[in-house]
Amino acid sequence: MEEKEPYKYLEISNVSQCSKEGNAYLAILKETDGERMLPVLMERQDALHLLLKMKKVFVAATPIDFSDIMLSTFNSFSIRLREVRICAVRGGVTYCHLICEQYGERKTISYCRASNGLVLAATFKCPITIHPELLELQYMREVSEGTYSMPINSVSNEALSEALKRAVETENYELASLLRDEIKRRK
Repeated sequence: MEEKEPYKYLEISNVSQCSKEGNAYLAILKETDGERMLPVLMERQDALHLLLKMKKVFVAATPIDFSDIMLSTFNSFSIRLREVRICAVRGGVTYCHLICEQYGERKTISYCRASNGLVLAATFKCPITIHPELLELQYMREVSEGTYSMPINSVSNEALSEALKRAVETENYELASLLRDEIKRRK
C-alpha cells in the first residue's frame, strides 16, 4: 500500500468485558465518517489502562503507567506520535504501526499490538487510522438487531476452542469442522 492512499479515521466508542472470567475485553472502534465498527480484543490490564485514559474509570490514586512514561520520554527527545495505524489482524490479535515524527523526519514502529497502540493513542491524543480495504474485511457485521458477527481471524484462540466445544455439544458438526480447521491453521 502506498503512503498516499486515503486512510479511514477511527475513534474508540466502547470498551467492555467479553469473557466471564474478566480477562478478555473488546474495544470497539467506529469509523468517524460512517457506521462500520472494528473489534479489537484486549487483555484486562490494557483495557483498564485505556478506560483510565478515556476517563471512563475513576481510580483515586492513578499510578503512572507505561504509556505515561513513553509520553514523557518522547517529549524529552522531541518525538511526536502522529498516528496509530491499524495494519493487520492475525490469530485473534490486531496489530498497528506507530507513526512518529522527530525533527521533521517520519519514523514507523511496526507491528505493535493494537491494544497497546490504542492506549498510546489515548495518551498522546493522536488519531487512529486504518486502510479502507482492511476495515471492509474486518468490520463487525450486524446479523440481527443488536447481534453482530466478527471475522474469524479477530477471535482469540480461547474463544475458538470454547465455540468448538459448544458446536460439538449441540451437534453442529459443520461449524465444528470449520472451527477445528481454523485452530489447526493457527498452530
